[in-house]
Amino acid sequence: MILQALGIKTPFAGSPTFAIAHEYALRSGVEAVHMDLYRIKSEQEIEEAGLLSYAAERNAIVLVEWASLFPGAFKCSVRIRLDFADSESQRLLKTS
Repeated sequence: MILQALGIKTPFAGSPTFAIAHEYALRSGVEAVHMDLYRIKSEQEIEEAGLLSYAAERNAIVLVEWASLFPGAFKCSVRIRLDFADSESQRLLKTS
């Protein structure tokens, strides 16, 4: 949903649960990175996998699933929470 709103034209690669991160190029030259921390065991593993560099060293929009497992790992401008709506095909977006 968020990737579509960003105008991603590349076919959606699915959840990065097993790949940990998927990269997408935006028309503006900015990258979008969708990562999933579900299988990550520690903040050290996040650093060793190079995941912090997406946010710190690259011109990228970083979308992180399961970021709540490591609340101090990523410094972010906007935190978005997706909740279920009345329908299974809809989500509520909340920002903080």
